[in-house]
Order: sequence, then C-alpha cells, then structure tokens
Amino acid sequence: MSLIALAKGSRISLSRDFHVEILRGGMNRLLLRSMATNSNPTRVEIYFPYVQHLDIPMRIEELTISCEAWGASDSFLYRLESNGVNVGQVVAAHCIFGEDEAPVGSASMFPIDT
Repeated sequence: MSLIALAKGSRISLSRDFHVEILRGGMNRLLLRSMATNSNPTRVEIYFPYVQHLDIPMRIEELTISCEAWGASDSFLYRLESNGVNVGQVVAAHCIFGEDEAPVGSASMFPIDT
C-alpha cells in the first residue's frame, strides 16, 4: 500500500466508480472509496481531512480530481469531474489517496474509523 498526497497544481484521473463511504464531523473527514471489481482487483480510497466545504454527489464515475490554491488559507480547492464534466468540489486541508488489496468489509487505510 502506498499513500500519495495530491499537490497544488496537480490532478489525478481514475477510471473507476467511487462513492462517499464516510463523512464525519469532528475533524470533518471525507472518504471516497472504489471497491475491487473483476476489472480492477484493488481497492482505492481518497481521504480529505479537515473539510471546510463540500458540494459533491454520492456516486462519481470516472473520477478526476484537480488541486488549486484556496485564498489565503491553508486549505486547497479540489475540483471533481466525472467523465470530463465538473460534478463538485471539496475545500480541505489535503487530498490523500491510496490503493491496496483489502477485501470488502475491511477498515479504511486512513484514520477515519476512530
């Protein structure tokens, strides 16, 4: 398993279907998850800690995320696209994604379950 943070000015495109797995208050954490399928044998999770704002659908196909600066704050604006169409945005401190071979029902690879 490797975890990668999306840097300002960069983008990632994933040819997978994602859904909102967990949205928690407290530290305002958001987790998007794509489970393993026959064509993609791994699980991918995208974690946004310290979310300040979000406007996203519950399911996203063919996800692309781009990262931009967000005013004078320590947060970033993450634009979400589905099949080339803007479908939402998240303002958060970070966007970190990881991929592993965990089976369905496994705990998240991020500290969001606590």
